[in-house]
Amino acid sequence: MISGVTPGNEIRLSGLLQASGWVVPSLEQGRPAESVYAVLTDEHQRRLFAKAATVSRPDVSTYFRRPGLERSGFSLNADISALQGRYSLGLAIADDSGLQVCPQPAKAIEILPR
Repeated sequence: MISGVTPGNEIRLSGLLQASGWVVPSLEQGRPAESVYAVLTDEHQRRLFAKAATVSRPDVSTYFRRPGLERSGFSLNADISALQGRYSLGLAIADDSGLQVCPQPAKAIEILPR
């Protein structure tokens, strides 16, 4: 969920970016990422990273029958008031192998002036 909206087409925001959900590096390994980041990429391919808080998601653990996934959730509240223009919003995870930008398609967002 991004700023209270289930992602679909382009999302328009100003001031505050709120995102929540869950992500895991690998279901086979059955463990959550050490850290999760929202990744904003501008039209020049410059990336900005905002660290999300880890939250409990027992539903993910139950659904996949992997007890190690209880802490796979994330929640983010990021001040984006200094930004403006079109960005893509994706996720990155950090674990013992480093920082990896997730390959899923990023969501298009437009950040409007306040």
